[in-house]
Amino acid sequence: MNRAINRLRLFFCTFSGEDDYIIRKCEAGIQISFALIGLFVMLVFIGCWASASLFMSHLFEGSILISVFVGIIWAMLVTNLYLLLLYTISPALLPIARHNTVKERNLKKGESEEIEKPESAFTSSFIFRLSLITLLAIIITQPFNVLIFSPSFEESNYYAREMRSILSTHPSAWIITILGCILFLLPVYWKYAIRNRGGFYEKKRHIENKFVHDDYTDFKEVYASVFKDKVIRYNRQTWENIMPFLNKLEKANADMYKLHYERLKSEIINEPIDKYEYWADHPFRTIHKKVVRNLSSEEDFLKDIYSENI
Repeated sequence: MNRAINRLRLFFCTFSGEDDYIIRKCEAGIQISFALIGLFVMLVFIGCWASASLFMSHLFEGSILISVFVGIIWAMLVTNLYLLLLYTISPALLPIARHNTVKERNLKKGESEEIEKPESAFTSSFIFRLSLITLLAIIITQPFNVLIFSPSFEESNYYAREMRSILSTHPSAWIITILGCILFLLPVYWKYAIRNRGGFYEKKRHIENKFVHDDYTDFKEVYASVFKDKVIRYNRQTWENIMPFLNKLEKANADMYKLHYERLKSEIINEPIDKYEYWADHPFRTIHKKVVRNLSSEEDFLKDIYSENI
């Protein structure tokens, strides 16, 4: 029995829109929350399918095959859009540059420091996504209102007008609409509960950070290898171009040839090249490097000036 429940829970987790591999590594409570999200996503799919089928059956005058087929296509489109919106309701896992910092000056020390304000989760983008989810829920529930409060209505030309009429004359239709909105918004609530609970997003942050660091390490190795090949090619071409002149110099003046040859040999070398990092937290590039300046004192500066004039 417990094995069947666990399989059912993991089955629902696959429809939650998150990585099933990470979910399996979390505690049972987080898995249950994701399973509930997956269950409601399946209910959203079934509701969209039934809603679109009801609507299309009026448009095509009861053609069941066309209504069911179009209903499946519409349900897949809406559910994928819903999953995408649901997936974006997640905390930032990778480091990002913060622009909402406030500089406060310490009057005693005369220094200023940046204080980072916590960023609110209810941003304009989040409110827009919630509004879009609510709009989808309102649209999806209207065919059910027509089915319940106008079961004998068959004229497709007046279908939209009948929706408006039902909402204005039947207060119970608003209850069905609100229930549809709750169905769409409950997974959002559970995702915020998981976000505040911790566990899942910490594991996901660790995995994504590792991916970025590993890929950046590979990039730096390729970067160094490309420059190494270019330096070797450039040095070889330099020797090929300069050797005829050195050979002539050797015949004319062996000492000068030896002097220039040794100097060129010390300068034309295959130096290893590493990528210079301008940021302290590469590859995320959110924290600038602190520039350390070793400035001489006034006394040393004066000594340097007067020593040059002597």
